[in-house]
Amino acid sequence: MHRHIFFILIFSSGYIYGQQGSEIYLFDLAIALDNVSIANPINITERPGYDNQPHFYHKGKKVLFTSMEAGNHTNIYSYNLKSGKTKKIFNTYVSEYSPIPIEKDKYFTCIVVEENGDQRLWKYKMNGRGRSPVFEHIKFVGYHCWIDDQRLGLFIVGEPNTLQIGNTITGNSLRVTEKIGRALHPMPGENLLTFVQKKDAIHWVIKSVNPDNLVMTDVIDTLPGSEDFCILNDGTFLMGQGNALFKYNAKTDIDWSKVADLSDYGITSNFNRLTVSANNKKLAVVVME
Repeated sequence: MHRHIFFILIFSSGYIYGQQGSEIYLFDLAIALDNVSIANPINITERPGYDNQPHFYHKGKKVLFTSMEAGNHTNIYSYNLKSGKTKKIFNTYVSEYSPIPIEKDKYFTCIVVEENGDQRLWKYKMNGRGRSPVFEHIKFVGYHCWIDDQRLGLFIVGEPNTLQIGNTITGNSLRVTEKIGRALHPMPGENLLTFVQKKDAIHWVIKSVNPDNLVMTDVIDTLPGSEDFCILNDGTFLMGQGNALFKYNAKTDIDWSKVADLSDYGITSNFNRLTVSANNKKLAVVVME
């Protein structure tokens, strides 16, 4: 069995093979003092099958996401919030996942499952042309996020899976820790990378690491069984559990507090991944079908 198949089946619940279909919902997001609220949900992928890994770009007016097609094949799509139209970025014979816009939305990076089973990180122009590998020799990348213009947080598939910091100048990566979750995010306004460390089957902790000296700090325990989160510009963490949305800010909160229930909007299925637009006015969540 190729290692990318092992990764998809074992390491990333809800990722692809044999997994439940999913939809991407967008919400208006409002922040007032230490209060967070959502409203006006829109299902932007309303179709059977797997749609996942949304990421806003173009000042929150567009969303990149992964969509599964026939034969367990995935491609990258873009949704325009104003027109309500969706377009395919490209049509390839390999599968792509987890698109992240970079360089003022002129490019994006995504994980490509190559024909030989490698999972490498590639860079594309926003029109899908001109691709090039971000790292020539770093393989089996499961997830990624950009820390700054040249460094990335990398989820590297293995036994165990590890967090590494890749440097595009040197082309190398530095191992930080192991047994991590799939969510990787830079901390707004700080030189920190945040991630979830799964200490055991039930004890999961959001941590931050300084990429300069690799000093790690505990932020807060996750909600039981939850590993996906996003961070608002003021440092507030958002996390889902079941179909409820919770928030935590170290400056104002002692623990997680519930801010919304998706069932209030007729969404009764659980959700997992979530992401916020750069202006903090839109929230995208991935809801199980």
